[in-house]
Amino acid sequence: MFVADCHCDTIGYAVDGKCGIINKYNAVEDPHLQIYAMYCEIPGMEKDECREMLELYINEYYRLIGENTSIVHCGDFGKIAEARSGGRSAAMLSVEGCGCIDSLEKLNSLYLRGVRFAGLTWNQNNIIGCGADATGTSEDTGLTSYGREFVLECERLGIIIDISHSSDRTVDDVLANTSGAVFASHSNFREVCGHRRNLRREHSDEINKRHGIIGLNLYYEFVKAGVSIDEYTMNMLLPHIEYAIAHGYERSIGFGFDIDGVSGLYPKDLSLERSIHTQYIDMFRQAGIGERLITDMSGASFLRFIGDCDCKRGVSGIRSNI
Repeated sequence: MFVADCHCDTIGYAVDGKCGIINKYNAVEDPHLQIYAMYCEIPGMEKDECREMLELYINEYYRLIGENTSIVHCGDFGKIAEARSGGRSAAMLSVEGCGCIDSLEKLNSLYLRGVRFAGLTWNQNNIIGCGADATGTSEDTGLTSYGREFVLECERLGIIIDISHSSDRTVDDVLANTSGAVFASHSNFREVCGHRRNLRREHSDEINKRHGIIGLNLYYEFVKAGVSIDEYTMNMLLPHIEYAIAHGYERSIGFGFDIDGVSGLYPKDLSLERSIHTQYIDMFRQAGIGERLITDMSGASFLRFIGDCDCKRGVSGIRSNI
């Protein structure tokens, strides 16, 4: 089965020598599309340091991809289809936390470098907007004036806006200032698990209405309220899928498992000796989830999403003088 995963932190782990770009627990058993996120907004780090880290990650991503003949970088749907037809896996590139991208010219440059997803914030506030930690506080002021310009430029270029890690008011402002599909790469549902990193009902409704994608996250605190890591099991994700079915989101959910980003805090019944995705697909079947939904959730819905975004892309040229 074709698998697409909307978010992993494997690049950072690979740069630190902890893993490779492809590992036995990820992107190995079938043709695969993986969104590789570059987490470069570490609290306390200066903007120039974050920018240097982002440059390092881009360079290392292309080096690692170039060394592995089984996976190819893709910037659009056509390249993904070409990779699949050749039996190769596909990779796409995302920024997680855009605070160091302090001009639209830099954003344009990143598009030219192959970035196709922009996670606006990490948990803290930045020059674009407010992070998830501000949700429910007076610090949650939403998008900045530059942030509004930033999301409009993303939409113009065809960089898909990722609202995972954004505060509630930032998500409100993104939805008010854009008209296209919006993406939550690794977020669950707040009505199932009340963590501020999960999506409010009105936000998931709007993502679904716009034919966006919500990538379900494996981090235990976002899966089930009050569960300890010692109690955490794979089937605890099922209520989020049941919630999606109950609210008509069947074609708007996918995998955003945050592989290599959950600090090793995986379910106790999950093995890292084989594909995480295959193990979840097996569990879904055992739980009685229908094959159509499994196919959509595993990758078909995300492929439709990417294809639709490509068809609607309104790029009028990269701006060289902004």
